[in-house]
Amino acid sequence: MTDVTYGPKIYKKAGGDEQVVASGGLQKFESGGVQTLEAGSQQNIRGYKFEAQPAPTVKTVANTLTIAELLTKIINATPTATGATAAYTLPTGALIDAGVTMAVNDSFDWVLINNALAAADTITVTASTGHTIVGNPVVQSLHATTGATMGYSSMWRTRKTAADTFVTYRIA
Repeated sequence: MTDVTYGPKIYKKAGGDEQVVASGGLQKFESGGVQTLEAGSQQNIRGYKFEAQPAPTVKTVANTLTIAELLTKIINATPTATGATAAYTLPTGALIDAGVTMAVNDSFDWVLINNALAAADTITVTASTGHTIVGNPVVQSLHATTGATMGYSSMWRTRKTAADTFVTYRIA
């Protein structure tokens, strides 16, 4: 069995020697000794997959999202137009194809969080040329009467269906 830890710790090896494990790297203990895994590398450990998480994209006003922003995996939004719906338009299929290399049926997931405090400050995810939406496009605000009952975050899966053509599904 392999034990894996993350962070600074002291371990006793079978021979009684202590070993300090420095932070910033992942240590994998096996029968033959210790193997250091590079910080930030992608590893599967007992069913968990660790991967890099870039800084989330921050948005405040209605806008057209870019493929680079979607690929940060988290859009942290606080619409500033009080009492109004902010439209967050998805990038066109052509812009996504120009920004990333994806095969047909490849997909990626991303999350949109609406931190607005007013009940009416919703976000509507809107389609664009070569990019359609399946599911409820409205993300409620954080307000107690909306977000507390319906949730104020949403999870999406964007899938390539053909050249310059994508479908984004609301999956949660």
